[in-house]
This record gives sequence, structure tokens and C-alpha cells, in this order.
Amino acid sequence: MSIQFLSRLPIKRFNLKKTPDFASTAYAFPLAGIIIALPMGLIIVLATQTTMPDMVIAFLAVITMTVTTGALHEDGLADMVDGFWGSNEREKKLLIMRESTVGTYGVLVLVITSGLRIVLITTLLQKLSCSIAILLMIAVASLSRAAILIPWILLPPARAPMKEKNQLCKNQFSLSIIFGKPNSSAYLPTTLCSFPAIFILFTASGFLPGLCALLTAILMTQYIVSLSRRHISGCTGDILGATQQISELGLLLGFISVL
Repeated sequence: MSIQFLSRLPIKRFNLKKTPDFASTAYAFPLAGIIIALPMGLIIVLATQTTMPDMVIAFLAVITMTVTTGALHEDGLADMVDGFWGSNEREKKLLIMRESTVGTYGVLVLVITSGLRIVLITTLLQKLSCSIAILLMIAVASLSRAAILIPWILLPPARAPMKEKNQLCKNQFSLSIIFGKPNSSAYLPTTLCSFPAIFILFTASGFLPGLCALLTAILMTQYIVSLSRRHISGCTGDILGATQQISELGLLLGFISVL
């Protein structure tokens, strides 16, 4: 269910429920992240067998992840930035975040973050062997999806629930109202599901780079939580997508800063 929600991978043949209950299953996000990153890893392996420059390979890696996820997280980041800085009124911010169009702030943040990801992945490919770089990027994909649960648990839904549940509409109401909201009891199983990625991170990179990566990601995730409290007094699906993107950059930046 987590893979189906977080990606466009063709798993509908398993006849999963159309409406997942993330109150009890969101802890599997880190494991889903590993599966979601595998197509990117395959593309990198194939590309490194050619004479392509590392930056082109990094560009292909970012494209592959974007296609695999359907730009789900990028859309959330763009909507969050547009909403937070597009108005001074809370309700107007939420309205902007709900709109399907992308504004100037959203375009700029996507250009900046996508460009930064390409540069960071290029640096990994240049400084590390291909296999180690791929393992680290898979670990980053996993841990950045574990980070999604932090604002989801800490913050209340920013949009109020409707009085009649049969009026719920995905385009109008809170993600937590539709799919369920995990609580603090999800921390332990999420941490356990994150162990494979944490093991890869510290084994492949060493203790100091791994620690810096985790600390930087935690700080950037907490910054998103703080921003969300200040701007909309809660959490939406866009905040979760933005958290994945920002924590991913935090992991890569923290790692490379001491590599």
C-alpha cells in the first residue's frame, strides 16, 4: 500500500484496497522507499557502462526517480512554497496550496532543488564507486520517506474535517481525513523499518558522514515542521511531499560535506 501511494510502480495486480489506512501502515514508508529507488539504481548501473559524463548520469537518475514517483513529492514542495509565501492569510495559503497551477515560487524552488540534487549525485559518482553511490542513494530514498512521518505525527491536519464523512473528497480535504493519520506509536516500527537504510548509510559511508547526513536531515525536517506551524498551523499532503524533498537534500548535503 505504501508503494502504491508513494509511486507509479505497476502493483495494482495485487488487488490492494483503493483507500489505504496509513494510521496503521505508514511505518512501511522506509521499506517502500528502497523499492521505489531500485529503477534509479538500475539506470545508473546501465549508464555507467557507457561513456556518459557523471552529470548526465545524475540527470538521468533524477529523471528516473521523478517518473517513478510521478513527481508526487516535487508537487508538494512547489505547492507548499507557493502557499506559504503567496499570501499573509492562513486560509488563502491553504487555498493556494490546493490549486493545480504552480506559481513563481514553486517553479524557482523546483529548479533550485532539482539542480542541487543533480550536483550532489554527480559528486557522489565522482568521489565513490558506482555500487557505493547507488547504495547510498537507495538509503537516502528510504530515510527521506521515513522523515515524512515526522510532520504527519507532530502536526494536526491543517484543514478541518467535514461534518458528514460521506462528503469527503480527495481534492478538498485533509490527507489525514482520507487516508488516516499515524500517531506516536508509529515511531518504533518506522525506526525498525529504517534500519536497513541506516545500516547501508553508516557501512557505505563511514560513521562521521552517516551521522552528519542524519543530523542535517533531522534539522531540515524540523525546519519544515516549524514553518508549517507558523504558516498554516498544521499539516497537509503538500507538507509531507516537501518533507521528503528537503530531507533528501539534507541527507545528501550532510554526507557530502564531510566526505
